Amino acid sequence: MPVALDKIQEVSVGNGALGPALHPSRIETMVFVRYVAPPTNPDDRAEYDAWLERVNFLCDDLHWLLQQPHDKFWCQVVFDEGLHKALDSFLHYCPRRYDNLKPLPEAGMQRQLELCRLVFLTYLRMSTHKESKDHFITPEVFGEILYNNFLFDIPKILDICSLFGKLNGPLLSKMVGNIFTQQPKYTNDLRDTMPTMFQVFSNIAARCGVLLETPGATPQKLSNQEVMTLTSNDLQDVLLYLTDTSLTLHRFLEVYPTAAAVFHKHGFCSVLANFYDNVMPELRSQLKQLDFPSSSTKMQLANKLQVIRKSLVSVFHAVVQHVCLTPVLENAK
Repeated sequence: MPVALDKIQEVSVGNGALGPALHPSRIETMVFVRYVAPPTNPDDRAEYDAWLERVNFLCDDLHWLLQQPHDKFWCQVVFDEGLHKALDSFLHYCPRRYDNLKPLPEAGMQRQLELCRLVFLTYLRMSTHKESKDHFITPEVFGEILYNNFLFDIPKILDICSLFGKLNGPLLSKMVGNIFTQQPKYTNDLRDTMPTMFQVFSNIAARCGVLLETPGATPQKLSNQEVMTLTSNDLQDVLLYLTDTSLTLHRFLEVYPTAAAVFHKHGFCSVLANFYDNVMPELRSQLKQLDFPSSSTKMQLANKLQVIRKSLVSVFHAVVQHVCLTPVLENAK
């Protein structure tokens, strides 16, 4: 009869001793290099070659990891801190679709895409507690392994949705859904992040001269002494940050619509509506008034503003759809 990996105890852990199958002594000595963003100037051959070499190392090592049997894979994933840091660096520095980067040479682009594929498959396997009838982890223990070893957390899940949600939506939905199902503590963590999300929007609003109060409060104009006039560089930073925030939330709610209940309960729609009505016009006004190095830069920022607008509307719609409309339609059947 098959036995769950966490129940297997009599495995060699070195020096003739026996221990659990999940044991730090069973990991292979590997050096997982950290990912860095592609060079801003791929024509700089030395910088490009150094980046490509790093990507090749990561591709080779993740390919090796994915080839490992169930028990060896999980030992490496749980106990190899270098692997954790390598995966974290990819989530942090991997370019997003909205980044305006100079195109990479074909060879570099293909290796970057391959690395994206391998990282996604690694996280997909890490989110699966049952690979087959013979290879599985007890669901309750699986949830504790994920949480106690920081294999996933809310920022990582958001980054994963941002990077992979557009092209891998259905598979990612199963993956994220399983993470939240097997470990309910992640839902509590999501609730705990809501004040931070509110603060992000409040900080951006303040830079535009709008005071966003707690959920349900009426926005107020700051006094002239409190308003900071945005420079063109400031506005670029704000729009880039807001693009990342809005698209990430959009992808997350697409992938895991159940999270809409948490957003709704904490008054997120009220904050978002206030932000949209009072800050978006201010950003459009600033964009029209400020001078930029070139017309193409201004056009790129205008496009980002449009992406932000659509993403914020989609986030609002996703919350209302899941919490308000879907239950009504289901009850009407």
